Amino acid sequence: MNKWYQSKEVDNIIISNRIRLARNVEEFKFPVKMDEKEALALNSKMKDTVDKLDEYKLKYIELGDVRHIQKRKMIERHIMSPHMLNQSLPGMVVLNNSETISIMVNEEDHLRLQGIGAGHDISSTWKTVDMLDDAIEDHIDYAYSEKYGYMTSCPTNLGTGLRASYMLHLPLLEKTQYLQELLVEVGKLGMSIRGIYGEGSKSLASIYQISNQKTLGRTEEEIIESMQNIAMHIVDKEQGIRNNISLNLEGKLRDQVYRSYGILAYARQLTLSEAVNLLSDVKLGFEMGIYDMPQPKRSIYEIMIMIQDASIGEKALREDKGLPEDVIRANLIRKYLKEDI
Repeated sequence: MNKWYQSKEVDNIIISNRIRLARNVEEFKFPVKMDEKEALALNSKMKDTVDKLDEYKLKYIELGDVRHIQKRKMIERHIMSPHMLNQSLPGMVVLNNSETISIMVNEEDHLRLQGIGAGHDISSTWKTVDMLDDAIEDHIDYAYSEKYGYMTSCPTNLGTGLRASYMLHLPLLEKTQYLQELLVEVGKLGMSIRGIYGEGSKSLASIYQISNQKTLGRTEEEIIESMQNIAMHIVDKEQGIRNNISLNLEGKLRDQVYRSYGILAYARQLTLSEAVNLLSDVKLGFEMGIYDMPQPKRSIYEIMIMIQDASIGEKALREDKGLPEDVIRANLIRKYLKEDI
């Protein structure tokens, strides 16, 4: 089964949409107060629950059995958060084969349910996560208050416990001062713009996440509708720059994206930062129809995922022992760009 990031839908301004629910189990203390025995008991309870959810075809991964590099690889694929990388409590990740559904167990909250999909259709993602949430609640009692809604470790998640987000490719907005103005503008509307891996992360390849900051006092539908409206506003701004670029700047942009493609097609050594920034140019070139050549078999965003540090590091350990990682990265990109063209 294909992963969500292998869809051609990811090679647009809107790369992906995500829904995340924060939930805690009534019979357990919050993770910050839990000990190892309690954390293991929660893991066991979730295993029993997952075994009853046959229709979702979920599997669970106990993080204590996973090497550090594999955990980093899961972060690169947005399966788990950077917070879990050095979590002291025994944690677990539950996911399906396409990686459109994942559940982090013993993160900041007992459960972080996540649905992710390629492109803009966040309503379908919400429907999937909402149904999964109900199915889990048939077997587990959530901590819930009639006054405050779902009880969470962080007060900003009280209420619905829902975070809706889009991942956006904004290379031309990034080159203007308007992106900084957007940061202020969306902040006033209760939204935030963060880096590619969410809170505390930096932007890579002109990719940003926009998400709601608060969940209390608003319904799930209101949060999602606001997110859709603001995301579309940002997309319109990026698309407007692309549509109205002057002839002089168009020539410079055409030269830039062709140069970037040429470097990637022939380079023998590439750092991660250099590679993803060049791939961002190539992504833009295909999105704007600048290139006079067919797009590679793989989406450009999938290539970005495949050449991240942990993925390259794991490949170095498994297959290309002795080769520097920057050489492996350049070799992979050349291979992917030429596949089935």
